Amino acid sequence: MEDVKFTEVATAMSRPTMATRGNNLTVASMPTPFVPPNFESVDGRDLSACEVILIKASAAVGKSTLARAISATQGIPILDLAHTPVATGSLIGILNDYQGAISPVSEFHAGAAPILVDALDEGRLRSGDNGYLSFIESSAQLILQDRRHRKPKLMLLGREEAIAYAEMYLVDAGVEVTILNVGYFDESGAKELVHAYATASAKQDSQYTIHKKPADDLVETYFRKIADALSIPHDQLWDNPSGKSFAGYAPVLAAIGALLPEVENFAEAQNKLEDVRLNSAWSVIENVLDSIINREQGKVSTQLSNAGVIDPQGLLYSPQEQAALLLQHVQGLALTGTSKIRLNASDTVKYSDQVKRFLPEHPFVKDGRFSNEVIASYVVARAIDAGWKIQDHNILRQLARQPFLWRSLRGTLAGDAILEGEYLGYVLTSFWNDPLTKDERVEITDKEDDADAFVTIDVLEDSLTFKATTPVYFFGQIRNVTVNTDEPFTMVGIGEGSSQAFSFSGNNNVTGSMVDLRATEIHLRNGRTWLDADIVPAAGQLSLIIADGVEYGWSAQLSNVYPFSIFPSTINADEVENRDRLAGLLSDLAARSPVGTSLMLHADYSVPENDYLRTIFSEYGHDFKTLMTTLVGEGWANSAPMQVKGPPKVRVRFKASFGQLRDAALKPAQDGELNTLIALLRQRIV
Repeated sequence: MEDVKFTEVATAMSRPTMATRGNNLTVASMPTPFVPPNFESVDGRDLSACEVILIKASAAVGKSTLARAISATQGIPILDLAHTPVATGSLIGILNDYQGAISPVSEFHAGAAPILVDALDEGRLRSGDNGYLSFIESSAQLILQDRRHRKPKLMLLGREEAIAYAEMYLVDAGVEVTILNVGYFDESGAKELVHAYATASAKQDSQYTIHKKPADDLVETYFRKIADALSIPHDQLWDNPSGKSFAGYAPVLAAIGALLPEVENFAEAQNKLEDVRLNSAWSVIENVLDSIINREQGKVSTQLSNAGVIDPQGLLYSPQEQAALLLQHVQGLALTGTSKIRLNASDTVKYSDQVKRFLPEHPFVKDGRFSNEVIASYVVARAIDAGWKIQDHNILRQLARQPFLWRSLRGTLAGDAILEGEYLGYVLTSFWNDPLTKDERVEITDKEDDADAFVTIDVLEDSLTFKATTPVYFFGQIRNVTVNTDEPFTMVGIGEGSSQAFSFSGNNNVTGSMVDLRATEIHLRNGRTWLDADIVPAAGQLSLIIADGVEYGWSAQLSNVYPFSIFPSTINADEVENRDRLAGLLSDLAARSPVGTSLMLHADYSVPENDYLRTIFSEYGHDFKTLMTTLVGEGWANSAPMQVKGPPKVRVRFKASFGQLRDAALKPAQDGELNTLIALLRQRIV
């Protein structure tokens, strides 16, 4: 891909000839600090010859900051779809915010009334898919009305899926489009961004301002530790995609920069970072945050000691206490901390005075809010791990849009860890918003003789298992998930007011006793989804929007509830032609187990009593176990013991989906090894 500089992007659209008035279009001021990111041209086209420029980036790369910088550089107004709902014909009305003697539409066609359209993803939620796509389609139609001036008229910024939709509709209409990727920062840009944020927050007498060389050395050590954690040679960190995604991630760099002036002893900080042994890149970042929060405790402890307050257990302003206090501070709650500290009345007053003095100036907060998403995730993760209630779910909603909440919790979610079910959806959405999340599977099942759910997250070769209290909540989306629970589950939409969207993508099999739908729109975007519940409260004004090519199916109870009742299931294993016993077993499994799934079974390959495959096992029993035994024995699956209470269990992972096996059983496959397997299964399952 061809590299493109910020100045080329910023000046690709002409400076407007008219001023804007009204609430829809706003010219931004230059964000401070600002360091231009890297751009890559997907198609290598000349920006100045295209009618629409699409800019796509992953979560938290800084699309809105970029939009503000371009706006300030050229005086081009921003249309923020997160706050302005749009639909068919919206662009013509919005152009009327341009004020002048010449027609705004004429100037738009001439490229002299350009618009930056930001927050495409939020726009899909606020306006709904229909409103968003209608806006794109009608904007394309407006552009095509007058094409004498092949100049950029619109620049759209969003994540990959929203940009993909926009590209599809614009290109299909015949609009000249080009796409730019916003990449991670390279080495020079990353260091520049760190120091830009450090300079912006540093005081004149800070050690950072006085001694720049030790600060540079500490930053170099930080990047070396990132490379060590990822097992990447130091000189290859910035050429490695995984290394660059950690080391060049704008919000992390901003957080490190903002905290750098808080370091009072660079030699000590350098030694601590050199000595730390870590097995994940995110732990390097957390180590920096740990050092800051430990330093804050030292400040307060010194003041309290001088005042005669004794703290034999080291609990006063401890890292956990600070996390509780910070969370209470940003939520506007009483500053009670962890409520575990016991002091006499006099010492309580002294401690409270110190908290009130130091907390508002804590480096993790600014103007009563968390300094940035990285720090907020670090604090909130500790709150969740400690089991504290978070009253303001707006904090969680914002953090779910970034990968940092998932990364901060990743190290604590294992073994006997228990996550509150109402937080699970936020954590999963943060996980799905991580650019490093690929080929993932999530499985949620009941645990025998336990009120908690059993959550397993598989991503690439890594696997994580923990408990979650029930009922479990999903926030905004479900992606490649298998749910099998006798408990209720809740699906909460993303958005405001009358537009709250919830989406399914990938391959899903969701079964529970009751589904609580807290959304106005359910979107089936791609893949295959089976939804099953014994009880479905009235869905009211819920809309069901299904993309072309999606396979879907509902249980009998759901099929009687609007709007599911107007979309007959396309998944129905009972209607498979030429259904012999092997094909029947594989068809039933394909209908109930999504592509790429794994199964948790007893060690003898029988199905646990409360499992979602129990009805299939009840019918096929011996043949089911024969199928599992053969797949494992012939190398088409692998079986590994699981550390769980009760009877021994194994997790079986499959190299081919049940759908692929079913298709091969119904019609010979091109894969000779697959046909050989089916022939062997037919000998054993009659």
